[in-house]
Amino acid sequence: VVSIWIVVFVRHTQHAAVGGAVTKWYLHRNTDRSATRCCGGSAVALGLWHALRYHAGSIAAGSLLITTLKLIRIAFFLLKRTFYQRVSRGLDACGCNGSNRLAAMCLCCISCCLKCVEKSLEALSRYAYAQMMRSKRSFCPSAAEAVRLLTTNLAGAASLRFVAAAFLFLGKLLVAAGCAFLGWRILEQAPPYDSALYSPLAPAVCIFFAAFAVALVFFGVYNMALDTIFLCLCADKERVDAGMPPLGRAHELSSVLGVPIDAP
Repeated sequence: VVSIWIVVFVRHTQHAAVGGAVTKWYLHRNTDRSATRCCGGSAVALGLWHALRYHAGSIAAGSLLITTLKLIRIAFFLLKRTFYQRVSRGLDACGCNGSNRLAAMCLCCISCCLKCVEKSLEALSRYAYAQMMRSKRSFCPSAAEAVRLLTTNLAGAASLRFVAAAFLFLGKLLVAAGCAFLGWRILEQAPPYDSALYSPLAPAVCIFFAAFAVALVFFGVYNMALDTIFLCLCADKERVDAGMPPLGRAHELSSVLGVPIDAP
């Protein structure tokens, strides 16, 4: 249990650090060096410093929530496997003969619902961390504010998620395919593939899947950056609608991300 929590905590710390770095970039339009002077002048290092110094408890709370859902899904998976094993031996959950198709269908529906809830909360936690690093508040108020901003700009959020998911997936495929192709060409000129009747297909497939796994991690940074910029734009849109000037790069990015902002 602790190991799962630690893994989720490290991943959520990454989300918070990227959110803090992108927020700094968004708010400081004129490349204010004083905003990133500590931690070697790196915005990512500064975001990580702020995340661990001021928001470690919030990150721990958010990671604990996701870890709890994962443990519930694991326990439910074990329960479902036990149920199917008893059914395959000709016994239902009560020890009687025959199988219970209704119970099996209910188990599948509950498993699907738990997976949907977990994915939804993981996406919400990314927006919550972005809002947390932007507003300097704790996890729960930041999550509530992020939900309010997303529901206010639901059409833009949906279109951004669809387009971003498509381009990010194509980018992962391109990186994996490029690495597999380069590996194929290198292996063709290396022994024993250059002289014997060996095919580099199997190593190239392994390179493809390994490169795709690495691309998942790196493109997750772009995914978090997009979520943070969109949330900042939604907050600036509310400021403009209230007659106040935007805080960051709203006019530069509003047309790109589909959040129309008109100057007051």
